[in-house]
Amino acid sequence: MADRVRVGSFAARLPFAVGGATLAVALTACATTAYAPCPVPWDGPLPVDAFERCKAVLGRHADRLAIADRQPLRLQTDWFAAADVAGERRWTVLTDDSTAPVGLAVVVELRCLREPWLGAPGWGEPVGDAFAERAFAAELAEALSSRRP
Repeated sequence: MADRVRVGSFAARLPFAVGGATLAVALTACATTAYAPCPVPWDGPLPVDAFERCKAVLGRHADRLAIADRQPLRLQTDWFAAADVAGERRWTVLTDDSTAPVGLAVVVELRCLREPWLGAPGWGEPVGDAFAERAFAAELAEALSSRRP
């Protein structure tokens, strides 16, 4: 009889308390976690032809741009097929005004094809591709630092 747990006791409510606390922490983390673009490692003011240099680097990754704004600088490709996964990537270069002087940051989004048990396949939610962002930021930094002929 000592092994039984009373219905109103703390031990009976513990699984619900732990589950509720876990759910509350998870919801709070989801609500407060913001995605930050990857900064391009660059010191000093941007070159006068930064727009053209960034556009040339993006041209190596995608055929066409969906957005090409000079002021503030923002370049974004269309979605295009990714070679390494069943999905698509979109590349963005934008002004990073959180630094002084103003710099650049990049975002590489990846959306994968989802095949549900029932229904038609579709695209999943876009997520940041941190590895591709770091490589792209390094490529942009190299292009910005190279001397033009």
